[in-house]
Amino acid sequence: MQVLLVGLNHLCMERFNVEVVNDEKKLIEREQHYIDNLKPIYNICRVAGSSLGLKRTNDTRDKIRAANLGIKHPQWRNEIKSKAQGGENHWTKRKGFSNKSKKQMSATHKEKYRSGYRNPLKGTRYTAERIEAMRIMSSQPIIQYDLNLNPVKEWNSAKEAKQCGFIPSNISACINGLRKTHKKFIWKRK
Repeated sequence: MQVLLVGLNHLCMERFNVEVVNDEKKLIEREQHYIDNLKPIYNICRVAGSSLGLKRTNDTRDKIRAANLGIKHPQWRNEIKSKAQGGENHWTKRKGFSNKSKKQMSATHKEKYRSGYRNPLKGTRYTAERIEAMRIMSSQPIIQYDLNLNPVKEWNSAKEAKQCGFIPSNISACINGLRKTHKKFIWKRK
């Protein structure tokens, strides 16, 4: 298969350099040759086959960022990833840490706390108002949905769902938008 490489000489707009490259593996090499020798003004990238050296404007960066905002993985991909990495398949369960690694992780945590780190939740106490709000929230009726948003069951409270193995704090996190699912179900307030 023949591939054509076309370079436009910026000094003389009527003149084209055309080279037939029979080996596709040498195409990037030949393109780089023309970029280096002809120094075309219309090539933004100075390195053939990559965007190395390309400087995007802030406006362009903002457009790219806006276009990529909110992109989520499809549900089927999340399910595959969950099966592959969940439970006993999680890398921390599969991997047996060597004693050297365990000692190093322990030393790192000790150093972190020695240098002044404090767990933000350590020593916090809930106020009476917060406890009452949590009690009311956990006693409100909730609806359990499957991943296709089909209703599965209506519960009188998260505490009632706890008797079937669900964790009320995780259900509450779903209701408050902190989690998407709990045990592969979507949870909402009635």
